[in-house]
Amino acid sequence: MRPENVEAATAAVASVPRLIRGVGFTRRAIVLLVVCAILLLSFASSLRVYLRQERDLALAQQQIAERTVANAELADEIDRWRNPEFIKAQARERLGWVVPGEVGYRVVDANGKPLGGGVSITSTSTVPEGEHATAWWDRLNGSVATADEPLVADEKTDPVITVEGSESPSPTPPPKPTPTKKR
Repeated sequence: MRPENVEAATAAVASVPRLIRGVGFTRRAIVLLVVCAILLLSFASSLRVYLRQERDLALAQQQIAERTVANAELADEIDRWRNPEFIKAQARERLGWVVPGEVGYRVVDANGKPLGGGVSITSTSTVPEGEHATAWWDRLNGSVATADEPLVADEKTDPVITVEGSESPSPTPPPKPTPTKKR
């Protein structure tokens, strides 16, 4: 090349703005970018493992705290059961035991099964708004009156469903075969 051409080419390149010419990468810069990308990928996978272990550790610490509280509650229950007075109270409540000299009473329902020991009586009726619930002595009086005259449920036979699907009020006996004479 002639020196005139080199000077002309240099002048032409100098007149073009740097952004239009582009950014020139050397081999060293490309190798440096590749090494940085590899390091970033290896650190990212290690960071992912680290964060997963941190989450597992937090979960394990939470479970330990919950189980420590549960163990403390069970230890308190064991201490209560070591107390003879607590055992007596539980025997009275759960098993209906009485101390010699006491008279025990048991409330039974219409079927003769005892009420109590975890059985609760619930009412389906509610008091309308603006009205007050009846006093306890009124409820006691109503309970005594109901106990004196209990309502007896009518024993009705359930309707029998026949093969055709119609109901009949009571079962009808099947027709009896008539005896036949042999000749």
